[in-house]
Amino acid sequence: MAKLNFYGIFTVFLARIIFILLLCEASAGEIKGKIINNDRENLKGVTVKVYQEGNLISEEITNKSSYKINLYKGNYYVVITLPWTLYCP
Repeated sequence: MAKLNFYGIFTVFLARIIFILLLCEASAGEIKGKIINNDRENLKGVTVKVYQEGNLISEEITNKSSYKINLYKGNYYVVITLPWTLYCP
């Protein structure tokens, strides 16, 4: 087996780091959408929560009724909560 010098070890280490970063970037995804009511009006102030295995991963309050959340590969539950002011006349 050949001995690796410092530059060889550093090159292998750097190659592994780049491989891991590319793998993580390739498995990333995003959830995006727009929340409207029955009259096709945009709803502001809606809370979008993302859960994975019962743990809250991300929470975003919509502005202009749209949201965009970056996530890694996996199974997620998305819960959308309307503000209580929408229920009161």
